[in-house]
Amino acid sequence: MSLLNRWRRCRPGLQEQGMALITTLWVLTALAAMVAPLAVGARQNGLRTLRAIEDVKLRAAIDAALARALAEIDAGRPALGRERRWRLGDVELRYGVSGESGRVDLNAASPEVLDALLAAHGLEGSRAGELRDRLLARRDRGEPRSAADEMARERSDPAVGGPLRHPSELRPVAAATNAFDAALYERLWNDLTVWTAAPSPVPRLATDRLRERLAASGGGPGTATNDRAPVEIGDADPAGVYRIDIRAELPAGAARRTLVVVAKEEDGWRTREWMTPLAFEDGRDE
Repeated sequence: MSLLNRWRRCRPGLQEQGMALITTLWVLTALAAMVAPLAVGARQNGLRTLRAIEDVKLRAAIDAALARALAEIDAGRPALGRERRWRLGDVELRYGVSGESGRVDLNAASPEVLDALLAAHGLEGSRAGELRDRLLARRDRGEPRSAADEMARERSDPAVGGPLRHPSELRPVAAATNAFDAALYERLWNDLTVWTAAPSPVPRLATDRLRERLAASGGGPGTATNDRAPVEIGDADPAGVYRIDIRAELPAGAARRTLVVVAKEEDGWRTREWMTPLAFEDGRDE
């Protein structure tokens, strides 16, 4: 009798045991393949729930910071141009208040002020002149007179006249000229407004770059010399319009930023614009 036959007699059922082991391994592999997507899905659902909770916390903290900033203005102690820090629970808050009167009102600025604005951001010569003339022509055409004009205005059609309702409406005007630059608005936006109705910004409330250009051009019509004095805590915006920039961040990295433009009126505060960005960011990996 061969050694193989003897070994088989000594190990009865060995083949059946081997098949059972292989079957068990296949079953476990199949179960793992089915359970893995469920585990990944459960993790993703958990992350979405966590982010939703964090987003609610960030929004509530931003609302609280906005209320605090408005209370500081009402109390006569705004800190224009200065960043404030505040902690609400585990949310780290930074907020700053600036006066809209330090920005160029696209609906009221004089040609000289528009030239100074564009030059402050590197746009001069014929390209700046073309953009300035297009903007002035848009303003001079007046309000839309028909439903079709109003629909075109809703599409930000530069051919439709009337006051700009938001600084971003400068984009289609610039796009119709040789001065269009994808990054132009990004450079300009912090110096733009449409809510003060002032022919010239107040230099002491303006950004350094714009203030230097205004000084080089004489400051623009109606600008007083003492308007270049430093801003002190408690100074108010002459038009009563403020831009509040609020950033909220959680220790895990979730963050939100909100820009709000508010105006002080007889019956209280009015929101002129709840501006972008409103992005919710998260530094954690998926």
